[in-house]
Amino acid sequence: MIDFNSYIDGLDLSALKEYFVNHGRSTQYAKGDYFVKAGEKSRYIGFVECGYFNYIVYNTSEGKDYIRGFAFEGEFVGDHPNCLSGKTSKVAIVVGPSCTVYQLAGEESCKLLDYDGMIELLVRGCIFA
Repeated sequence: MIDFNSYIDGLDLSALKEYFVNHGRSTQYAKGDYFVKAGEKSRYIGFVECGYFNYIVYNTSEGKDYIRGFAFEGEFVGDHPNCLSGKTSKVAIVVGPSCTVYQLAGEESCKLLDYDGMIELLVRGCIFA
């Protein structure tokens, strides 16, 4: 599954990754922990040092959860558009195995990205899914 999120392969996010590692809070999550709960405001964006996350949506008509995506080691995790805009999340982001994440509060991420003129791209989903 190394190339599962191949849409980011052509992007040079090294400076952003370095910022998260140097300025983010290293946080441990256990299997099954929530990074984001559906229906709540997303507070953090993170860079995954180890482990992975499942993006889960709930289908109300079927009464079932479905995995919609993943965030693997070396990738960013979060409900980026809703975290940056302050809206509630429609997805749950749940830890697969135990994980270590360098995380920044959405407000700090917003300031950082706005400084580089990238905020509009992020909110429109051009960089993060």
